[in-house]
Amino acid sequence: MISNIQKFAIDNRTKIAHRIILLLPFLLVLVLTGLNFRFIWDEKHYSIKIIEDFVSSFPRINLKSYTSASGPVPYLIWALIGKYGSMNITVLRLSSTIASMITVNIFYSLVKRAGYKHPLYIALMLAFNPYFYFYSFTIYTHSITVLFGISALYAYFLRREKDGPPGFWGNLFASLAVNSRLFYMHLPGGLFLHTLIEDFHTIKVNIFSYIKDNFKKLAGIIVPVLSFLPFLVFWGGLTPVGSQEKYTLGIQPHINFLPIMVGFYYFPLLLSIDFKLMLKKWKILLPLVLILCLLYFSFPLVFQPEELFDFPPLTGITMHSMGLIADYLGFDISRAIQFLVWTAGVLVLLHNFVVIPLDGEERFFLSFLLMFFILQSMVPYIAERYYLSGIPYLVLILFRRVKKNILVFNALVLVLFSTAYAYWQIYLKVF
Repeated sequence: MISNIQKFAIDNRTKIAHRIILLLPFLLVLVLTGLNFRFIWDEKHYSIKIIEDFVSSFPRINLKSYTSASGPVPYLIWALIGKYGSMNITVLRLSSTIASMITVNIFYSLVKRAGYKHPLYIALMLAFNPYFYFYSFTIYTHSITVLFGISALYAYFLRREKDGPPGFWGNLFASLAVNSRLFYMHLPGGLFLHTLIEDFHTIKVNIFSYIKDNFKKLAGIIVPVLSFLPFLVFWGGLTPVGSQEKYTLGIQPHINFLPIMVGFYYFPLLLSIDFKLMLKKWKILLPLVLILCLLYFSFPLVFQPEELFDFPPLTGITMHSMGLIADYLGFDISRAIQFLVWTAGVLVLLHNFVVIPLDGEERFFLSFLLMFFILQSMVPYIAERYYLSGIPYLVLILFRRVKKNILVFNALVLVLFSTAYAYWQIYLKVF
């Protein structure tokens, strides 16, 4: 007689196999390195010092002027681990790894719930994003924050099916994400934007009646915003006092960087483009292309090495690669390749966001992506790693209709990038 556990395993063997596969990349690094490698830059200069200060002053922690632009939640988690567990670097790093392993499995559940045909490969697109993968083995705030962000998105998605307020779990995880990294203010912002778009016709008829009938839902959306207000007042700004001079609002040409990043990481998507359909819609696409070209040449992006700046305004794998090409092949060739990469990104974005009609799930994710990009555009520097917050939405939209062979190809490209980046950070980069 088959036990309940055996029956569950048989009925869900594909799901179980997929979830094990999603864990393997992280377990591999755990086995190969034991997480016992040299300190990475932010770990040595910021994270460890902040955690040690939090532990030594616990429970009267100085939350006002620690030297980080991130919110206090990840540091408080690490401080609790250090206080009641161990301050060993391996133990602290392991918490990030566990957070990422949970994240990719929640993301997998979200993808399956949204009806995607190939949820495993979509989840691998997040798992092997070079920043997500590498920071999973470090004491950087990204891994824990992305866990909260994806958990909130999943909770929002489930509540969307019932057309109700965000609910306890959605607000809890969104609040934790917002108070980990302020970029995640896009969560309540994106949900609010989606609500306005979906209910536009009702709002247009009678806005006051709409607010009255949906007050609970609308009020629930702003809970994560309200959760940050005490810190806003306490700090007298958007970041702790010790970081306010370095992190100020400003505008940079992020709209030029986004296509370059997409063309760099997701160039296999060129194989999925219906160019005949794009030609049929040339009247819509031509003005957009001309505007994007004008912006690209008006605000050129050039990689700027970190050693030349106290805080570099343009860094990351994509632009660093262009810098390396310039060093070895010349600046003109580098600029030509960068333009080709930008062109590939523009084609992919226009095909997926303009030419192909978005379905309900894609429109839902697009609201969060738009709000993320609006907030990101206010940051006065372009640091590619900060785009990690928007990668899940980008992946969910770009790869919804893509064939399996292209998904596998792109996943292998990301495996190559993430492995090379992790190896460079751990063994080669000079700090």
